[in-house]
Amino acid sequence: MKARNSKAGFTLIELIVYSGLIGIIVVIAGRAFTNSTKMRIRTESMIQSTSTGNALSALLSEDLSQMGAKTDLGDGEYHFFSEVYNDPTSDSASYVLKSGTRDSISFKKVVNGSDGKALFLQQVSWFLTGSTLKRSCKTLAKFTDQDAPDECLMLDNSEDEAVPVVMSENVSEFSLRPGKRLQDASSCPSTDFGEGCFKLGSVYTLASRSSSGITPVVLEPITGTTSIAIRGFYSNFDANTNYSSQVYLLNGSVSNPVWGQCSEFTFKPNVTYGVSFSLMVESDLSNVNYMRNFMAEYDHVSVGFRTREGDPIEGIQDHMVYPAQGEIDTDRYFEFSFPREVTGACLAFTFAFYSKYAADGSLAISGISVFPRDEAGYDFDSPGTNTRNHKAFQYRLVTRVNGESTVIEKFVPTPNNGI
Repeated sequence: MKARNSKAGFTLIELIVYSGLIGIIVVIAGRAFTNSTKMRIRTESMIQSTSTGNALSALLSEDLSQMGAKTDLGDGEYHFFSEVYNDPTSDSASYVLKSGTRDSISFKKVVNGSDGKALFLQQVSWFLTGSTLKRSCKTLAKFTDQDAPDECLMLDNSEDEAVPVVMSENVSEFSLRPGKRLQDASSCPSTDFGEGCFKLGSVYTLASRSSSGITPVVLEPITGTTSIAIRGFYSNFDANTNYSSQVYLLNGSVSNPVWGQCSEFTFKPNVTYGVSFSLMVESDLSNVNYMRNFMAEYDHVSVGFRTREGDPIEGIQDHMVYPAQGEIDTDRYFEFSFPREVTGACLAFTFAFYSKYAADGSLAISGISVFPRDEAGYDFDSPGTNTRNHKAFQYRLVTRVNGESTVIEKFVPTPNNGI
């Protein structure tokens, strides 16, 4: 009897021990399951936050990069739409940014078809309301018979606001900062054509080209300045002609310049270079300058690169510019790069006039510089209040899902904003 009791007691002790062990195992398993669930939820939240942030960033960057687009290249003709400006008479910027919080931006752009022809003038807005980031789009004008797309309808009243689309409800921060391009050519300490450098302030001469289909022009250095006036353009108005003019850059002061002796640049592969210059059209009541009648849809002024034989340099197109229509002009600027080394590239300006009066006028070129882009690129700390000079935007976008945040800071060039 005692043996049985002893045996029964031993079994009871074992049962208690086993139960304790099972309890510990259950607790550990439960904790492991809980931790696994938390890790899964956190991982899913991180993935969702990152995915949302990257998707929003891609869409925002694509929109911003089109800010101020204003040209029509369809049918082999060139047209410029001043409607993209905030005010064609006084404000040539194309955007409005909410002051203070800088969490709301609205800008205009011209939308082109696959053939380059302008289709619509649109206004796009991005803005943050609480933790909800929204986007709206409305078509302000049509340039063809094509209907405006469903996602960017044309309203009966252009002052009406488009119905916004919720892009995300998980945005804890959204802000933008405009940037001014650094054009001081600080990375070009001296003129060195082998390094793609023509230092701002260096002495130069312009030479006029004369060949089949290209007529010479008159070049006159303006006394007391570094500007060179150009006049004597050929007018293609009301004529069955297609004549143009070209002038080429020569280093230094040359008494009898020949365009075929133009100074040759060498550009390294995958390096971004900048070209800047001023293009003035002085005019007053006693000496009217008919270049003020320049019509972008008919007349042509561009800058680019040619060989000494006058052939275009493969891989880069000319950059269109417009003569200033007032007494104040900002530097004209464009960037370019090549996938391979390019040698023997001469800087050339091309002119062609088809409107009635512009060819009878003159313009002046000054401040020419060619240089590798400074690594700093843009100034976002003190870009100035002249919004037409803002050529890039830096934005900060923070998405947050279940406590997991993704921070995206990126800058987007907006070269079409302004003139």
